[in-house]
Amino acid sequence: MDKTAEVTGMDDVIEKTKRDINNVTNALNLDERQYVTELGPVFKREHQAYTLYISCLHRGPLYGYMLLGKDQGNLPRLDGFTVDKEVPAECRQISTSSYSREYHRGQLFDSNHFDGNERHMFESFYMSNVIPQHEVANTGAWKATEIITECYREHHQLYLAAGVLYGTDTTDDEFVESHGVVTPTAMWKYIELDKDKYAAWIIPNSKESTKESLASLEVTLEDLLRITNIQITPNARAVKRVALPIFQNCHLS
Repeated sequence: MDKTAEVTGMDDVIEKTKRDINNVTNALNLDERQYVTELGPVFKREHQAYTLYISCLHRGPLYGYMLLGKDQGNLPRLDGFTVDKEVPAECRQISTSSYSREYHRGQLFDSNHFDGNERHMFESFYMSNVIPQHEVANTGAWKATEIITECYREHHQLYLAAGVLYGTDTTDDEFVESHGVVTPTAMWKYIELDKDKYAAWIIPNSKESTKESLASLEVTLEDLLRITNIQITPNARAVKRVALPIFQNCHLS
């Protein structure tokens, strides 16, 4: 049975994060102003396989995390987007239909990560795990991070965190009327291997986020902690940054 979900503020999460990032520098000189995300009430939803924080202000996911072990399943993709009725009406999207040809229903946590359990896969198709994701980002850089996840879970214990930066740009918020959801400026992902190594990315939600661009979108954990204001990992002071290339004979099923 799912644990009790609750609507909460982010104050405790932000304060924990600030303690983790004292005296850090912005190594990549990112223009962080575009990523600033106003925070209102947040709904915490604990699914069987992953925990998700949903922004009621944006009616979409804010961030979530999960543990991933060795891939031992190969269930077919369900493709059945649905509403999670455990999420309050004021925090969830009002439609499960497609967004547009340019914007896909992009999953924060990919259904293929749950192909060993039918219930877990079903929960990955909740609209609370979905954002309007630019088609290039969805099939390009973001897809590449999903492939990397599948590759390395074969040989490592993985902790996976992912989230959304809704940002300050309102010109692309074309799905507020149809779905209630704000279009993110960017997405981020953090992959931690064996509790001591990590890789992280901030991926703009745009046509520039091709598969080939992924290496240029890598960020340090320090940058990511500061920009998101979220305590992404309990191991922030112990992990070291590593490169995670997609390798040959990677198991993706």
